[in-house]
Amino acid sequence: MVQVPAGSSLLNALLDAGMTPNYSCKDGLCGACETKILSGEVEHHDSILTKKEQAANKSMMICVSRCRRGPLVLDM
Repeated sequence: MVQVPAGSSLLNALLDAGMTPNYSCKDGLCGACETKILSGEVEHHDSILTKKEQAANKSMMICVSRCRRGPLVLDM
């Protein structure tokens, strides 16, 4: 389990925990960090997923999107 401190992105928390997720731009523009959601609700802030894809809640960009309410379980 990785706790994400206030003011930190999920991506940075994973990197700080020694994990090696895929990423590139850190701005939600490239899609390299797209990660499958196993459970939980996400607040999307990327420019990649369509509104329909965001509503489906099947994946997220871990560099900019956040957990709406926890816990959030991802396929890492």
